Formats: sequence, C-alpha cells, structure tokens
Amino acid sequence: MTRRTLFASFVPAIASMSVQDLTDDAVAGKKLSVFQKIFPEPTGTNGFEEIIRAGEPLRDVEREYSLVGGVPLSKKREYLALPVCQDALRLLRIGLAKPLFLPRTSYTTDHYEAYACLRALARLLATSVYVACADGRTDNAVRIAGDVLTFTHALQGVSYIGSLTAISVEAIVLKPLVQLRDSLSVADCRRLTRLMEQSLAKPDQAYRAFSVERGYLLGMVAAWREKWDGMFDVLEQLYAPSEDVPETPQYRESLRYAALVREDPTVRERVLNEMLELITQHFDCVDAMMRDPTGRLVLMPPPNADANRHPMVPLLRNAFFVVEETAVRKSVQRRVSLQLVAIHAAIRAFRWENDRLPKTLDELELRASLVTDPFTAKSILYDPEATGTGYALASAGALFPGANGKPDFRERITFPWTKPK
Repeated sequence: MTRRTLFASFVPAIASMSVQDLTDDAVAGKKLSVFQKIFPEPTGTNGFEEIIRAGEPLRDVEREYSLVGGVPLSKKREYLALPVCQDALRLLRIGLAKPLFLPRTSYTTDHYEAYACLRALARLLATSVYVACADGRTDNAVRIAGDVLTFTHALQGVSYIGSLTAISVEAIVLKPLVQLRDSLSVADCRRLTRLMEQSLAKPDQAYRAFSVERGYLLGMVAAWREKWDGMFDVLEQLYAPSEDVPETPQYRESLRYAALVREDPTVRERVLNEMLELITQHFDCVDAMMRDPTGRLVLMPPPNADANRHPMVPLLRNAFFVVEETAVRKSVQRRVSLQLVAIHAAIRAFRWENDRLPKTLDELELRASLVTDPFTAKSILYDPEATGTGYALASAGALFPGANGKPDFRERITFPWTKPK
C-alpha cells in the first residue's frame, strides 16, 4: 500500500455507509447512488441534498458533449436545454436557499464520488456563464458566480479534499467570466468585484478543514491507545507491495516496527506520546503558515528534529502528513484567485469609465486587502502594455525552496490559471 493509498483510505469523508445505513436497495444488491450514500435519511432541510442530486446525473450526460474548450455555442445551448441540466439548475437554486451542511461520520472513499458530482455541476454552471454572456445576460452570469461562492464556502470546511474541490469548482466557474469580461457592463463589473470582496471577508474555511484533520489524527492516536491493534494494522500496511509497487526497505522496516508494537507496551506508549506531540507541533506550523504565507511554505521538520524520537514516529509522519503543504498553498492561492478576479473586473469598469487602462492599481481605489499579495505582503503585480491595449496581472506566488543549492524561487499565479513557463 502506497502512502497516497493509505492516506486516501483514512481521510475523513463527507459521507459513509454503516451496516445500519444500508437501504433495501443495497440489501437487494442494487448499487446505491452517491446521494443515497451521503444522505441515507434525507431531511429536506439541508441544501446540499439538492446540490448533490443536481450534480450526480450530469457526469454521464456531459460525456456526450465534451465540454472542454472549443465547443461551439450551439452545442453549449443544446447541453443547457437538456431536461437533466434544467433540473440540475432548479435543484441548485432550491438548495442554495437552505442551510448547507455535509455530514461526516466515518473514513471512506465515497466522498470522491460526491466531489466529482460537484465538479460536474461546476462545468454546467461555467457553460451557463458562457451562454449568458453570449446572450447579453451578463447580470445573470455574475449572479451564478455569487451562487457558486455560497456553496463552496460551506464545502471548504469539510476536509482537505473538500477544500481543494471547492477551489477547483470556483476556478471552473469564474474562468469564463474573466475571459469574457469585456462583455460585462460597469454595473456587472462593480458587482463582481463586490462579490469577491465579500467572499474574501468571510472567515477562511480552510482553517476549519485543518482543524478537522488535526482532530482526526488526535482521535486516531486516542483510538490506538484504547486498542493498539489499529496501530499494528497500520504499520503492517505501510508501504505494502502491490502489483505495481515492489517490496521496499521501508516496508520491511514497518513490518519490524509492527512486531515491536505487538510485543513491547513501553514502545507503544512512547510512540503514542511522541505522535501526540508531533501532531500538535505540525498543525501549529500549518496554522502559522496560513496566517503568514510570505515565507517558505514548507513543512519539513528542522534538522535533528527526530533525534530523540523513536524511529517509528518519522515513519508514521511520512504516511499521514502528506498533503498539508499543498493544501496551505492552494488555500492561499484561492484567496489570490478571488483577488485577481476582483481586480480584473475593476480594471474593466475603469476602462469603460475612462477609455483607458489604469496606470497603476492605485487608480482603481480598491481596498488594500484586494490588491495586496498574501504571498509577499506587497502589491499584486500589474503591468499595462505601452500600447494601452492589454495588461498582465499576477501574484508573485508562493516561495519554493531551491533544489541542490539553487536559490529559492517563486512561480507567478494568474487567473485563469496557467502553467508556469
């Protein structure tokens, strides 16, 4: 079992299914829908019930339309006119009018299916934005952006994977709005900037996601203390070989530690105490990076940090602490993306009103929080062309450590996202 597989099997999910939750269909051998897995007893009061129902059937239908670039407007219209798409948009509106909550009760991989439903819904909404702009209904396109920010805010706090999915959903829907910003009116631009500002002013749900994961790991260690067999099972599965992965020295080492855990209660107690200390230190560092992302976004332990720890502890750390660094960087990148959308809209409004590009971002008279790059605590990078026809807008990006003695470096972030050259 690879570290990635192990982590996926233990990530707290937004849905699970216990024996008690099995429906008559499951007992009869019929495949449960994603909705049934997440909401075995729907209440009708949770907006995510409608939102998951909206996205689930889209995955099969959209394959016929290949809605990934270069799709004619006529085909986009045809897709939107499908009853399943119209029903999805109707369900989304109903869901957004209710409180939003995603239940989490166990560790499973079913949440990946749910997140796939939400990405399919995002692609439908992106298509709606495109067609709305083509039809001159740009106010409707901006409204869709506001709707998306409503449910992604709730999704962000569910888990790491939920947070990353929310970021992806926002990017999918906001991309065509920025690409087609020349079609927006001054009022549309002002409203879009205001929506981004309002979203950024809300408490960052990424903190909640990190808190949830901290609680999960602390709970896991507590469960091991009550029943150490769980710790033994994990060590036996760490780095386990498979058809694609040959046996490694790490696997043999983890088996040796598994035997030690079974035989020596003193070692078990030491490892559990050191794991608790490590989890606290690790997530305190995550929190500090979130609050000040201007330095290196690296969670590598300092030299000799493990000198006095049992060698089993670094092995467990490498298995479970595998995504926090990426999650921190992506969470800050999400903030940057919303800032860039707001600034793009403000520049378009300025251009309408003055028939020219602003010379600097100061001319836009935006709040400092919108034009300050969280990765540098300096202004977002803005470079208007000398011809006055275009401009470059970007965040300096996160600071990465240089490899093999090379200096640290940054990769600029634009929106829509582009791969660094």
